[in-house]
Amino acid sequence: MKIIATLALARGIEPAESVLEICNSNSIYDFRINLDKLNDITDLNKAYEFIEYIRGFCNKNKIILDLPIPQKKLRINLYNSKMLDVKQHQIIKLSKKSVNLEECLGDINVDNFDSHFIENQFYYYADGLGKLRVQKIHTDYIEFECLNEFTLISRKSISSESQINLTFNREMYDFINKTNPDKIMFSFVEDIDFLKNVINKLNKNIDFLFKIETEKGVNNLSQICIEGNGIVVGRGDLGLTSDICLLPDFQNKIISISKNNNCPIYIATDILASMKDNNLPYRGDIFDLHNILVSDVTGIILNAPLLYGKNVNEALAIIKKMQDYYNK
Repeated sequence: MKIIATLALARGIEPAESVLEICNSNSIYDFRINLDKLNDITDLNKAYEFIEYIRGFCNKNKIILDLPIPQKKLRINLYNSKMLDVKQHQIIKLSKKSVNLEECLGDINVDNFDSHFIENQFYYYADGLGKLRVQKIHTDYIEFECLNEFTLISRKSISSESQINLTFNREMYDFINKTNPDKIMFSFVEDIDFLKNVINKLNKNIDFLFKIETEKGVNNLSQICIEGNGIVVGRGDLGLTSDICLLPDFQNKIISISKNNNCPIYIATDILASMKDNNLPYRGDIFDLHNILVSDVTGIILNAPLLYGKNVNEALAIIKKMQDYYNK
């Protein structure tokens, strides 16, 4: 089973060095770079330098670009700080993108609220760290009630049934041609019509992976499998855009359909996530890893918080030990 490691572009090159050393020493050479949080061409230039450093670190290293296309998450950008603690029942105000209002803590990266938010509906922040209720939608900002205590961190996501539709622009084509990645992941893939045109314009040597993160994507998976080189189960957002209680069924369905179409399948999100802080994983994490291994998937994608955490060596040792056990 292949392991793909996620490197945190925002943390920069220096912290990535120890992660690369640990991964390469464990024969991990596939690295995912998530471009979802990039804002402009300056960020793309930083990403290029980061990618070149990874390739220069070891000539076996391969680059997987995770693109926010055809859909991108909604994210909160704080104006004056990177982090802010909020209290239960506190009212916070967030504006539209680039509408800097004095009474707001920050903005959401959308030009309009109508297709994303409904008054009195609940929304989750940062994969469930916080729960928000839309109290009032104004022309340029929204009032949210915080339903629990949590820490707002700039550029973290807020769930919505409708994501931000993005298209390929010239800068992105130029960036991909310049970096020449080994694989590209597309996000929130629900059908293949839009992506066919994009794929036809890219280097034919690139493998294309499609992340399934909505119930619509699950329902259209047989068609999606035909066009790609692999499927990724994006369990984080799939658990937010659909009924989280159905997530195990969706994962099993995605694995089954992908295998029936001879399409490689990768599992992402929260694998051994408890080992970011714990020397031993939660027992539920072990059962999750067991289920992934017995499902005989192509690979897993490890999150950056685990890989940059203090117990990464122990986590990789557990994965290897369980792999060896099930390969007997």
